[in-house]
Parts: sequence; C-alpha cells; structure tokens
Amino acid sequence: LFMACHDLLYSLLSFGTYSHLDPATNIELTCDKCPAGAYVSKHCTMTSLRECSHCASGTFTKHENGIESCHLCRKPCEPPMVERIRCTALTDRECACPSGSFLDGKTCTPYSVCPIGWGVRKKGSETEDVKCKPCPRGTFSDVPSSVLRCKMFTNCTQNNLTLLIRGTKERDNICGFQSTTFPPKGWYEALANLFSTANILFLLQDCIQQSLSTSRLNSAKEPPFPQIQLKRLSTPEADMGAAEGRKLALPGSSPE
Repeated sequence: LFMACHDLLYSLLSFGTYSHLDPATNIELTCDKCPAGAYVSKHCTMTSLRECSHCASGTFTKHENGIESCHLCRKPCEPPMVERIRCTALTDRECACPSGSFLDGKTCTPYSVCPIGWGVRKKGSETEDVKCKPCPRGTFSDVPSSVLRCKMFTNCTQNNLTLLIRGTKERDNICGFQSTTFPPKGWYEALANLFSTANILFLLQDCIQQSLSTSRLNSAKEPPFPQIQLKRLSTPEADMGAAEGRKLALPGSSPE
C-alpha cells in the first residue's frame, strides 16, 4: 500500500523517464523512473507500466532511477569515527570525526583553541582545522575558544555610562555610573601605585616588629644587673680585733 501510494504520488509530480530495450520485441521503450528509496523490479512493456520495489535494509537509492537494484550502504564506522548519517533507504551511511575535531589524514585531531586575545577567523570543518586571528582594534576575546569570534567593546555612552577603563584585546571596556566628581585621568594607575606603596610599608612595619621582638628576647636572657663582688676591707684595727677573737676561741686561753 505504501509503495502504491508512493508510486501514485511520484507519477503525479515527476516526469523522469529512462530508456529500456524490450527483449520480447527488441523495441526501445521509455519507462517512468522509480522514486528515491526504491528500484525497478520490473521494466515497462508495450502493455504494462514498470514496477518498483522498496530498497531492502542496508541498501539505498538517493534519487529517482531506472536501476534494477539498490546500492549497498558503506560499512559501519570504525573508531574514532562516528556515524554522521545513518544508512536508510534514501541515504548512504556517512562517517565523520566526533564533534570538535577534524579528519587529519587518517586520524581525528581536535580543533585548535584560539587563546585569549585571539578569535576564530574561520570555523573548523570535517576536514579543516580552525583558523585564528588576533583581535583587531575595538574588539576583544576574554576566553580561549575554538568557536567564538572576537567581540566588539561595550559602548559605555550608549548605555548612559562613563568609560572607566579602556578595553584591550583581552578584556572589554569597563563602564561605570556618570559622576560630576569623577577622578582625573590616570586615577586607576595612581590607585594601583598607592596600594603597592602601602603594601611595602606594611611589610616594613612587620620587619621592624619582628626585629624588636628578637631584641627583647635576647635582653631577657642576660641578668638585669651586673654581679657585684663584695670584698672585706683590711685595716689595722680590724686585724687586731680579729686576732683577739681567735685567742678567746682557743681552749684554755683566758683574757689577760
């Protein structure tokens, strides 16, 4: 029923024909072609129309035709190739490299990645790598990519904003709200220098504090006062008193 409807629709819309030599009469006849996805299973004769049959699994015909058999589909894809178009009655099987790669000789190679500051000039195909180019003036690319082109700078004025920092090929313009007390030109660089100087001062302060701590620690290890050696003073009166004391201390001695 499907083929009958298909043939009827084909006969109404198509006028393609092919020539066929009738073996019974040896007369060249003009027959209607079969539609894509089918083949001629029986040629026309002087008294009958041609007959079509649907292509079997694993075979196909892409166009209307007068052939006696369908074409064989290509063999299944071998890794790393993947099936891009499957085999049907209307299409042949087509193999291709996985998404994000291209056929380089007999192997699949990943697309090149354009670095920051570069954009895609020409997208990659099944057989060609990506082509990159540096971002021209007024454009930028802030992410590595194998598909993105350079982007135009943001127009701060159109957004009722003020340009704070001009963009480069690696980053967009930085916009901000308009202000009547906006810092003068070069404020960003001056602010960066100020932060750098403050950082140096903090480091210097830290070094001084560490030096003072070390000095206090060393001072704590030394005695707080110098050791004073006390000597007994020797005088004639003191020596005589000491001698008298020794006599009294001897056994059997008595004072005179």
